[in-house]
Amino acid sequence: MLLSIIIPVYNVENYLLSCVESLLNKSNDIHQYEVILVDDGSTDKSGIICDELKSKYENIKVIHKSNGGLSSARNAGIKVAKGDWISFIDSDDMVVENYIEIILSLIKNYHLDIIMFRYLPFKKEKYLDDRLKKITFRNTSFKRISKKDAMDALFDGNYTNYSWNKIYRKNLFDKILFPVGKNFEDVITTCKLIDKANTFGKYKDILYFYRQRKGSILNSTDPSTKLLQIQDSIQARIIQLNFFNVHKYEYLNEVAKHWIMKDCMDYIFCLHKNALSKNAFYYKVVNILKNYSVSKKFDSRKQILKLKLYKVSPTIFFILIKLKNKFN
Repeated sequence: MLLSIIIPVYNVENYLLSCVESLLNKSNDIHQYEVILVDDGSTDKSGIICDELKSKYENIKVIHKSNGGLSSARNAGIKVAKGDWISFIDSDDMVVENYIEIILSLIKNYHLDIIMFRYLPFKKEKYLDDRLKKITFRNTSFKRISKKDAMDALFDGNYTNYSWNKIYRKNLFDKILFPVGKNFEDVITTCKLIDKANTFGKYKDILYFYRQRKGSILNSTDPSTKLLQIQDSIQARIIQLNFFNVHKYEYLNEVAKHWIMKDCMDYIFCLHKNALSKNAFYYKVVNILKNYSVSKKFDSRKQILKLKLYKVSPTIFFILIKLKNKFN
């Protein structure tokens, strides 16, 4: 079997059918791929929908497990996967109608360790218009890239750290799993997979549609939850930066630190805008910003101005934030 598609499922009864049915196409050879639905202890009807889909499509597998989070669900799928290559889809997202056909063509034509492709965020399905329809596989859309290019793509918004817009040779996961209990697990894991891999490619067409919905990990509107999410992102990016240093990717230090700085500034803004209490992590963020060296290559003029003002006087900086919020 060529391809295993792993879909973690948790309380997505309103989206799961759209996700899976955007994926499956009767014209595909069902002996070349499998779909693994990992019900991660859902408390709504998601688990029932998984079983219904399994009874409808013979190449769907279902795993029911206690809730362990996204990383745990992905790891459970990897453990039972039979394909030589693996791809991931989040259960509230969607893909182009002939996603599997294109992925199989990329695998058969190039036999690379990792291939990444572009994605498009959306909030409502009606905004996708005709984008979900079949697209033509084009060799001209594909480009072989180096390991350096693949690492650089982690900071390219068209590709970035996400696991679900990439195809991986399964043996890359022999000693690499997603970190259980961590948010922003892709930031921690994708760089490790690229480091282990040898051959890479980019496909420039959009194959994947990432749903931005309220209540998801990255789109909370609760200030305290949002602050914790930014904290998780900072911690994941620090782990990633340490990985670059240990594994001799020093050329990525400047851009990695730039993204840590951006998250730290977001943390400061979120905390003061919502009058949240300062904790130990706040002072860690303050120390990161205090020691940050401006990057003329990656920092915008606006970011540099904010950083300089913050370093000169945090008090004045926060007064200006309050004035800005008052008149917005």
